[in-house]
Amino acid sequence: MTITAPAPIPTTAAPLRLPAWLLALSPLGYVAAIGLAFPIVLILMPGLGLLDDITRTQMDHFATGWVLMNVAQLLSGVGVVGLLLVGLRITGRGRPWGLAAVVLAGLALVGLVVGVGLRIAATGFTSDRLADDGRYAVGTWLAASMVLPMVSTVLLCIALRLSAPPDLGAHHRRQCGLAGDPRPGQLLDRARLPAGSGNLRHLAAARHPAASPSPR
Repeated sequence: MTITAPAPIPTTAAPLRLPAWLLALSPLGYVAAIGLAFPIVLILMPGLGLLDDITRTQMDHFATGWVLMNVAQLLSGVGVVGLLLVGLRITGRGRPWGLAAVVLAGLALVGLVVGVGLRIAATGFTSDRLADDGRYAVGTWLAASMVLPMVSTVLLCIALRLSAPPDLGAHHRRQCGLAGDPRPGQLLDRARLPAGSGNLRHLAAARHPAASPSPR
């Protein structure tokens, strides 16, 4: 008896284990970014009011906390990296949608990194208030790019749906000999039967019914 192993399910995407984990952990990235900001402000930046109103004298005392608080915001980009990796692996009909998701996620990631860098560079501002520094203003504006991952996620869902195999159920049925194969022997060839003599006789009778003894 020959046992035919099922063929692999057709797919249009490469393994996505790492990107999937990054996407799954993305909420924790946002929580960590916010959660770290509170103790940093309480311990290293006591008496902090509105960020725009930070004076030069205050920044001299807040510099360390300011840098750490902004670096912590990079943790919110964990999910964006996952979007990038998934989008780059999409093929088939969903590839244009996947590439569009990659573009938006890439813009969001660049905006996040550059924005954090500019806000850190603004630590050395020389104006009366932090809000008057151009680097801080541009960095704050770039922070708004983090709304792009929401649109990127929608595009990625469309890409994955279009790239999915059209009928996984029919594929499984074909591999198991349940569709398009009227011969019972083909179905039995794929059955995992114990190698007993009784089972082998039933298998032979099913494959060659004419050769089986007729009942008396």
